[in-house]
Amino acid sequence: MKNLSNILFIDIETVSTHKSLNEMNDDLKELWQKKCKYWIKEDENIIDASVELYVEKAGIYAEFAKVVCISVGIIDKNKNNKEIRLKSFFGDNEGLVIAEVELEHEKDSFEIPDWLGKEVTGDIKYYNSHLSKFPFKNWI
Repeated sequence: MKNLSNILFIDIETVSTHKSLNEMNDDLKELWQKKCKYWIKEDENIIDASVELYVEKAGIYAEFAKVVCISVGIIDKNKNNKEIRLKSFFGDNEGLVIAEVELEHEKDSFEIPDWLGKEVTGDIKYYNSHLSKFPFKNWI
């Protein structure tokens, strides 16, 4: 088995922006129907097929979807044990991604990957207790 301890796993959950195609404005409906032409058979009714396809597929297309939850995870190796550590952001903290690294000892070295952004260790605004009172959506 390959070493998975240096991989950040990211899962982004999306849903369609509207409950049904009928709730969309005419421009978006027209755009959706153009996209549906690639999936339906020639003898199918474009209107009927696009309504059904919206429920099935709209959540995976950026122009018709919104992010409802972002989860990140790592595999943490402690001595002989392996532990999966997950963190999810949704609701008022949607869009915030924090990669958490825990070392056995504070002085242990850690190779910082290129994709890792700002170091926030000790910054209280990233603590779960602070995020619950002052959510990410209000930072901007």
